[in-house]
Amino acid sequence: MLVPTLAVTGLLAWWSPGTTEAFLDADGRTVPGSISEKRAVPINGVHQGMVIRGQDATNPVLLWVHGGPGMPDYPLTQQYPTGLEDLFTIVWWDQRGAALSYDPRIPPESMTIEQFIDDTIAVTDYLRGRFEQDRIYLLGHSWGSHIALQAAARSPERYAAYLGMAQMVHQLESEKIAYDYMLTEYRRRGDTGMVRALEASPVTLTEGTPTPYLKVRDTAMHSLGIGTTHDMRSVISGIFLASCASAATHRRRN
Repeated sequence: MLVPTLAVTGLLAWWSPGTTEAFLDADGRTVPGSISEKRAVPINGVHQGMVIRGQDATNPVLLWVHGGPGMPDYPLTQQYPTGLEDLFTIVWWDQRGAALSYDPRIPPESMTIEQFIDDTIAVTDYLRGRFEQDRIYLLGHSWGSHIALQAAARSPERYAAYLGMAQMVHQLESEKIAYDYMLTEYRRRGDTGMVRALEASPVTLTEGTPTPYLKVRDTAMHSLGIGTTHDMRSVISGIFLASCASAATHRRRN
């Protein structure tokens, strides 16, 4: 498994341009005042990467805190454009250990919720200083909503507004709702194998998510279009390869 993985990573490293596409006008020239870059910035002792894009670099800054953990959202915008670049200078930050921010030297003990919250605030301060904006906008998606909401609560003076996308509120209750739906749907489809696997490890509000359930969870969810996008059937092709392509070694450093 290691050799194919290294081969794929090497291919993606060669293929990735290390930059993002520029904003072009009708004549094919770069739009004046636009911004489009990949950048690594020292944040709390770790170089962390981000993609920064906007039609006008003087627009309000929007920091996007991705889901996962460890599953950057920027690669998905290639297939599902947001259009946010017209309104904001949008910053797709990869949290420590993920994609552009991956580094095997990152201490595992630093991968804590408290550290991710601190990193969010530190990235915020970098952006406030760079773009000379006293307050920026903060968007948290899924897992990122748990991190970003706490950052906004601790330091509201740094943010113009907080936006929650797939907001985490009561994660165990969400897991229970998803489990019940999947069990009902697989029964309806007559998938006895998946029904047996789910019935063998039920999710409950008292016992939580048992380990056997977690082993089948992603397959069960993605087979029904749950958890990412409705038409995604594989985390490998839908997220992993796209993230690797985005994060591959830069041929040209910003």
